[in-house]
Amino acid sequence: MNDYYENLKVFSILLTFYEADMKIKSKILIVDDESVGRQLLEAVFLTEDYELEFAPNGKTALQSLTFNLPDLILLDVMMPEMDGFEVCMKIRSDEKTRSVPIILITALDDRDSRKKGLESGANDYISKPFDRNEIVTKVKNLLQLSITSNHTVKYLIWKFMMNYYILQI
Repeated sequence: MNDYYENLKVFSILLTFYEADMKIKSKILIVDDESVGRQLLEAVFLTEDYELEFAPNGKTALQSLTFNLPDLILLDVMMPEMDGFEVCMKIRSDEKTRSVPIILITALDDRDSRKKGLESGANDYISKPFDRNEIVTKVKNLLQLSITSNHTVKYLIWKFMMNYYILQI
């Protein structure tokens, strides 16, 4: 009988961790070399329920991805040293980061730039000046797809762990 209660405690703890993981705020990394651009996006998402992080350039963004993976990246294209297209390609070439949704945000609104952005691996492309409602909706849609996929994987892992644990009893 004592084993039964011990196992029940373990199940309860595993379930608590799984449920807590499902309630975590989505994290958005905003990459823009202009502080005004970062502040504008911060103001747009201030009323939304997201954890915002910022990087002033592509190099810093890539470095932050090695230890802190966001749920979505808003990436400016026109930056010195490493433009958004190059940053996007580097993110897509890394197995750890390739599935993070990326929205490119730029003043470049010609057809070739859009094509280049999407070919570099971006999930979407928004031209400046952008519409607040459009960018919020696109972010929500991409995050919902990403979260659904990630939670399905986490659920399957959790279920596997639970089944494995049950078999060990």
